[in-house]
Amino acid sequence: MFASAFFLGLATASTRSASNCGNPTLNEVNQMSAGARLEVTACMQRLTADALNAEAAKRHNPQMTMTADVEGATLRYNYRLALDARQIPQARLSAMLPMLKEDLCADGRVRIVMSNGGKYRYIFKDRSGQVIRDVLIDRC
Repeated sequence: MFASAFFLGLATASTRSASNCGNPTLNEVNQMSAGARLEVTACMQRLTADALNAEAAKRHNPQMTMTADVEGATLRYNYRLALDARQIPQARLSAMLPMLKEDLCADGRVRIVMSNGGKYRYIFKDRSGQVIRDVLIDRC
């Protein structure tokens, strides 16, 4: 299962960039320990973060900025919103986890990444840097 995601490039990572993660064959992936799969997953998450940051740099949205980084095998989406935390209704904050999880888990590649130890974290901050919401998704 992991191999198919690896060869698809785990979201946005290109084949050439994937070689930075070892580019194992299907047989090699099937023989990997859980720890080795986690290492490859973390590498692919770093490539995905790089691709997301390159794409985000091309966009200009004065209401929101996004950067991505990786901690271990956790891909973090860091959002900065151009408003104050108190401007967001509590009901909207409560609805964030189910909405994010549903969108994320609809992608089969993401489910494969999670089955191999990958996680996704969404951190929303207001204009002053105060954390509005921090959501970790580690399974569907």
